[in-house]
Amino acid sequence: MLREVVLLSKSSIQCEKNPLEKILLSLGPIMILGFSKSYVPIILNIIFFVIIHFKNKHFLNIVIKFSLGTATFAFISSITFLLDYGIEATGLIILKALSGGLCVAYLALTTPMDDILNFLHNSKWLKDFCDIAKSMERFILMLEEELTIMINAVRSRNGFDTFSLKVKNSSKIAGLLFMNTMKRWKDIKDSINSRCYNGNLNYNSHYHKIKRVNIVLIIMYLTLITFTVIKY
Repeated sequence: MLREVVLLSKSSIQCEKNPLEKILLSLGPIMILGFSKSYVPIILNIIFFVIIHFKNKHFLNIVIKFSLGTATFAFISSITFLLDYGIEATGLIILKALSGGLCVAYLALTTPMDDILNFLHNSKWLKDFCDIAKSMERFILMLEEELTIMINAVRSRNGFDTFSLKVKNSSKIAGLLFMNTMKRWKDIKDSINSRCYNGNLNYNSHYHKIKRVNIVLIIMYLTLITFTVIKY
């Protein structure tokens, strides 16, 4: 899935917009809605981002994976809240997670990682962080490919037919993936050093400059969300 998200972000119609604009639009509501005690601003944000996803023609299956994945994790994590604070507070947490999943999905499907890292790389305090993040991205992509190969190999041998086989073979896959993690990192480090790595990585980015109109519209939307949080 990670490889698909990377490819879709680079082919998105929004990919050339400045990453700061998309970061503010996606992460701003998450931080503001964290203080909300009402369903109204959260539902408003969900409707807004659903419209954006449809407008940008994003793949619904990936958007659903992001949103339902975060909502499911929030539901499992908030089972104890159900006993202590009731169904209303638990529903609020799950709805916040669903809204956050839609926000993160928008950022992931419209903003290539290189654009974000290139933007942050301009700060001397974040250069090392960006280089580490770029190396980790390649590392995770390689591990995801290996995991897919292992799962397909086990599935082709009917290794997931029964519950006991699922548990047994899943543990084997996890063990092999952990061993390959140790080996792959050394290979990546050797490949970087063989290319005369001098402490800096180059990022392929092609985004536009910040547009004042877009910033004003984003601030207006964040102000609207803030107002609804305060009012309700």
